[in-house]
Amino acid sequence: MKLASSRIWVTAVVCGAAVLFLVVAYLVFRRPSAPIPPPPVLVSVCNDPAPGMHRIGFGIRFDVPEIGFAIDPGTFHGWTDSLLPLTQTIKVWNSGASALKIALGPLPFENELESTWPVFSEHVEVRDVHYISGPGVSKDRWGYLKSGERWRLVKFVGSEEVGYLPTSEKLARLYDQIISSACFSPRPSP
Repeated sequence: MKLASSRIWVTAVVCGAAVLFLVVAYLVFRRPSAPIPPPPVLVSVCNDPAPGMHRIGFGIRFDVPEIGFAIDPGTFHGWTDSLLPLTQTIKVWNSGASALKIALGPLPFENELESTWPVFSEHVEVRDVHYISGPGVSKDRWGYLKSGERWRLVKFVGSEEVGYLPTSEKLARLYDQIISSACFSPRPSP
């Protein structure tokens, strides 16, 4: 009886140690899950904006909620020492320090989003932007830093761009919703 009970005890300890080893091995060697990408950009012709939305932009337009966001209607950046071409920028921001910027021309921080932040990112992807009216050659580049902050740069056909520098996941999701509302305005808005 004593021998049978000690065998059961040894079997239980060995099985428990094996299960513990498998759980630890799984946690150490599992592949990290791929990050959830921002929603894709599908550009169509603009309809009337939904109630409670401001429509902003140039040829490509975006819907921004009236509540919770501030909009700087535009800044012109002329030729500078770095020989950047003329750019008009619209700035949208929430309570945070970072901002979503929409530009007719290159974004002021375009070089950072194309060369600096991808180097420091844990994950980077580039995908095509699709247009309802036909194929486009636009690109959507985004990434995540190890801190969890996200950044994004979308370049549309022509010279329009939209993007944000690394910001919190919560604020990035709000900016991504604005970017996902992209539409083409065949006529100027009032």
